[in-house]
Amino acid sequence: MGDDLRRISELQTASWRAARGAVGSSFGWQLERAISPDDVRRALLKEQPVLAALGALPGDVAQARREEAAAGGELEASPADLAFRKLFPALDIGVYVASHAVGKPSLALQPALAEHHNLLRTWGFEAWNEGWSDVLERFAVRVADLVGGDLLRGAVLRFANVSDALSALLNSGLRGRLVSHADHFTGPLYIHEAWAARTHSELVTVPADPSGRAPLSGLIDALSSNTEVVSVSTAGWRTGVLLDLYGLAEAIMDICPDAALLVDAYQTLGTVPLSIGRLPLRTAVVGGGIKQLRSGPGAGFAWVSHPLLHELEPDRLGWWAHERPLEFEPPPLVPAAGAERFRTGFPDPAPLVGLCTELDVLATSGNGSLEAAIRRARDRTQSAIRSGVRAAVERGLTVAGEVEIAERAAFFSIEVPHREVVRRMHDDGIVADFRGHRPGSDAGLCRISANSASFPYEVVAAVQALAGHSRRA
Repeated sequence: MGDDLRRISELQTASWRAARGAVGSSFGWQLERAISPDDVRRALLKEQPVLAALGALPGDVAQARREEAAAGGELEASPADLAFRKLFPALDIGVYVASHAVGKPSLALQPALAEHHNLLRTWGFEAWNEGWSDVLERFAVRVADLVGGDLLRGAVLRFANVSDALSALLNSGLRGRLVSHADHFTGPLYIHEAWAARTHSELVTVPADPSGRAPLSGLIDALSSNTEVVSVSTAGWRTGVLLDLYGLAEAIMDICPDAALLVDAYQTLGTVPLSIGRLPLRTAVVGGGIKQLRSGPGAGFAWVSHPLLHELEPDRLGWWAHERPLEFEPPPLVPAAGAERFRTGFPDPAPLVGLCTELDVLATSGNGSLEAAIRRARDRTQSAIRSGVRAAVERGLTVAGEVEIAERAAFFSIEVPHREVVRRMHDDGIVADFRGHRPGSDAGLCRISANSASFPYEVVAAVQALAGHSRRA
């Protein structure tokens, strides 16, 4: 990493320390005003507290330095890449390499949510007819685009989070032999176990590959003609190593073509393209907005193919699941058709507004095409992860998973001797996260990610900081 890029990363880490040193619960509100594009709030920047908040940001300085570095050839970035980064000023509060855990939203999120809530303040009951109902349709269209599907082959269901989605689908009449893998996230593993006990079904959990590779061969070996459900994650949540989902799909269609494939794509949506057309007919893809999609919590979802959806019977109900909910008919319930059967109570549009807004922002990096934007994100994050892995190997660090860059999602993990290493990185303004090898373990993995608006120098800066603190640990 050259001197110019090092100085930019130092600007970013200095802003993190300044923000961490701020006192008072109003700081976040002041900071939001300082980076908001809203004209009214700009006019209030004369206020001293907001000026102080703005002073904690490298803002235009870091951006100007990036533009200079790009013009000089030190930073590989097009004018479009630089312009897209300007939509995410909060990424310059520290060197933020934790989008695999929680993504930082764009400038557009706060005004979009304010506009949404203003409908309630202005119209009250009529807010539903003044725009809230349109959000549900927009959400379905955007999610279908996101997962590489459409609303002809499947439907989009709304949930609070991924665990809620997976639990609802699995407990809607699916029975029999389920195949999964041990490096699936903990939530699905808990759900699988409880479901198997409740339905007296057989649960086969394939062990993790000792080399850190995705357990594709083990999953295929575990398939049988009587397998009813296959539940997998697109990438290992600890290491970022990708599963060859299409290789598994081919095996399912050959060995157990009637099995339901439940795909948890939470770790990869927005940074790794997904093609529904290459998956079995009975497929569901679940995800949420809090990670690389950057919209915060509350926007869980599932795209479910029509052949699978027609077989499912929801095990939970609510008045909104009625065919005519606004008629408020007495029992018995007349279930709505299709995806509407999975509705419970009145939907909360706010998280859906957030997700749609951030997907619209992401699409701007692909000239309005979400599909093109995700391909771009894949190229850019692969470049950053390649630089980070190379920097780690050069410094003698151990990268989890013996795989090529093409087999990694938008994050990777490095062995650290003690969790204190990651805490010290945070103190320095390098924001990554730690996952212990076992519950309570001090040794473990530091996870480092790129995102569609970040640059390779940020990932390299994180690796350099980790190497320095690991030597001193």
